[in-house]
Amino acid sequence: MKIIVVDDDPLIRLLLEQQLRLKGHTVLAYDSPLSCPLYKSRPCPCEASAPCPDIIITDFDMPHVNGVEFLKDVYSRGCKCTNVAIITAKGLDENDMRHISRLGTRFFIKPVDTRELYAWLDRVSQQAGVNASASLD
Repeated sequence: MKIIVVDDDPLIRLLLEQQLRLKGHTVLAYDSPLSCPLYKSRPCPCEASAPCPDIIITDFDMPHVNGVEFLKDVYSRGCKCTNVAIITAKGLDENDMRHISRLGTRFFIKPVDTRELYAWLDRVSQQAGVNASASLD
C-alpha cells in the first residue's frame, strides 16, 4: 500500500517509515504538513477515481499546522483517501476528538503499539482493495 506519514518528530517518523517499508509498503514521510504535497494542493492531486495514498498517518501536535487542520485541508481539496490515522503523545480535548471522529480517523497514542497498528493496516488492506495505479506524484 502507499502510505504518507507526517510527523515532526524525526525519530517517530523514521521508525514508522522503516517499519512500514519492512512490511512491504511504499512510504513517503514528511516532517510537516507544509512539506507534504497534499497540503494546499489545488486541486488535490488524487486521480478522479482513486486516492493518492491508500493511507495517511499524521501526528496531531505539530508546529504551524496540527494533524486535524492538515486533514481538513486535504479533504477540502477533494482528497479521496479514507484510511487515516492520527497519532499523538498527549491526550486530546473533547473538541479535537469530535473533529477526529467526524473525519473518520483511527486514533493511536504514542508510543504506537505496532501490533495494533499492523492489525489496523491489515484490516484496511483487506477492506480497501489497494489501487496500484494511484499516483503520489
